Amino acid sequence: MLDKPQKQIDSELSVLRTTILDHPLRTAEQTQQVLLRAEKYYYPRGIILAKVILAHCHWNNMSYGKGLKVATEAGQVQDMLDSDEFSSEINHLKALNHFGKAEYFIAQHHWNIALEQAALNSDSHIELEAIVGLGNAWRLTNETILSGTAHQLAIDLANYQHLLILEKKSRILLAKDLYQQGDYLNMLMELDAAEELAVEHIDYTWQAEISNYRAMAMLELNRLLDADVATQETLELCQRFDLTWMSAPAHVARARFYLSQHQYEKVDHHLSIAERIAVTFDNGEILAEIFLRRSQSSEEQGKYEQALEAHKQYREYSLRKYANYTASFTHGKAHWSKSQLDQRSLKLLHRLRQLLDSTKRNNNGALVPETSWWEKLILFKTQLNSSTHSVILIKCNDAKVVERTTQFINSIASPDDYLAMLNDEYLGWLIEEQNEGANAAFGEFKQLIDHFPWERHALPSGAIDVSLHSLTRFPFTLEQLTQMGE
Repeated sequence: MLDKPQKQIDSELSVLRTTILDHPLRTAEQTQQVLLRAEKYYYPRGIILAKVILAHCHWNNMSYGKGLKVATEAGQVQDMLDSDEFSSEINHLKALNHFGKAEYFIAQHHWNIALEQAALNSDSHIELEAIVGLGNAWRLTNETILSGTAHQLAIDLANYQHLLILEKKSRILLAKDLYQQGDYLNMLMELDAAEELAVEHIDYTWQAEISNYRAMAMLELNRLLDADVATQETLELCQRFDLTWMSAPAHVARARFYLSQHQYEKVDHHLSIAERIAVTFDNGEILAEIFLRRSQSSEEQGKYEQALEAHKQYREYSLRKYANYTASFTHGKAHWSKSQLDQRSLKLLHRLRQLLDSTKRNNNGALVPETSWWEKLILFKTQLNSSTHSVILIKCNDAKVVERTTQFINSIASPDDYLAMLNDEYLGWLIEEQNEGANAAFGEFKQLIDHFPWERHALPSGAIDVSLHSLTRFPFTLEQLTQMGE
């Protein structure tokens, strides 16, 4: 049983956990004071949690060496205890801070461990964060197909578990994967879906990222008026909310717009600002882009010597991007090979995909194959005098809306209800109710559909048309049903 000082420490740390994103520096200072008290009373759980919070703060402040140090210390205290309460989060924090140092190989190793431990501890939040992390590590080492696979799984899991913040984050990251793959139209669709997801915590950096990546897609699609609007919007967000990390890529995107307009003075102006910001934190990715655009601008103006010098710097920063990754690979290859590490990651993701698909199937208790549904319908029609069923017909052509509607129906369906996709447009529900009972059930279902916050889940509202039918009036075949709809 906890004594009073330990309860006070737990209470203070619980509050400090909620302020990490908004006030990382202040949170770190206050957590350090609580850590001293936890160490004074030798309260291991308090020590671990305080160091976990500090590791998060250092990550947010881009102090990756400090973050790695306290995460490792937290792991050492955790190893002395019987429980593994914080093991998955500690490995996630080690991965994050290695990732921040561009040590992607080691980060991937720790995210693999975090995934395994999160499964044991039923920690869905860290499980999703680790999947996202694996995707990011793959994207930054040009494994964009693997990255997209990871981020799509994260979207599906977050959507199924109604973790809207993580779904929004995963959609933004999948958009980045699609950009690298050159799939700009699907990229825009993911950005739209991310933007429509309403979350309690407003992250202005995410808003700026969405706007910036939309601008980049518009530039690639040569939709210059839209690119003009999006690049200005991104810069305004960065200036209004002091988003230093996003300011450099925002100025690069604006420079790219002016490059398309052959306004070279403005190109140089924005690239100079971007370079001044990027040198304070970038590991080469943004700086490489800056010098690539500077080289293009100089070449278009016929300044070939300047273009050559800028291209040399572009090559230098492009190589520097992977220097830490290569060092990380060399450091770890005595223990793992890259193929073994990828194989382990993919096995973990495959297991999670199978588990998600299996859970969805098990939760679809009323769902049956289309042929079985029609067989049941005909059977109930022939038993008209004794049958107790009616038909609710759902018309919708959006697959994600159909999936969510199926979940609704399964949450209220009785054991003798039957549900099936009749074609790409119709979902049929044989409900064990007639007359007043059927009307009441239909009313409840329609109210549920009408009042569900579809936009909050990035789904179109008003996409469903529902109707109630008696067995006697409902058609015998899909062809008759289609004709009835016409």
